[in-house]
Amino acid sequence: MPHNHATCPSTKSDLAPTAVFIDLEKFKQVNNEQGHDTGDSLLRRVTAVFRSRIRAGDSIDRLGGTIRDKGWPVAFSMGVVSCRRAPDDLELLFNKADLLMYEAKEADRDRILQHVSDEVA
Repeated sequence: MPHNHATCPSTKSDLAPTAVFIDLEKFKQVNNEQGHDTGDSLLRRVTAVFRSRIRAGDSIDRLGGTIRDKGWPVAFSMGVVSCRRAPDDLELLFNKADLLMYEAKEADRDRILQHVSDEVA
């Protein structure tokens, strides 16, 4: 999946830069079987949950095409990459998180794979 070239802005934060790629498993099923309004509601709910748990200045973006509290049959496969030092090119961080997400999907779905290091490798 192509991404725009991104560089890490200078920041006063001592927190490690982190990229998280999430696949909302069975979203297409919800969208097709329960309608696009329900699919949109699901996406709004997931976004609200994530926004309530991130720092100010962080962002959530939806890339690509197409929470069980409402009976939605969804699960998450996530790839999480954190480095202690920001890479010169955030593309490396995004690519590693994307790769881990696909590994999580292939392993058993509904799981999180995480990589933490000094640098993205």
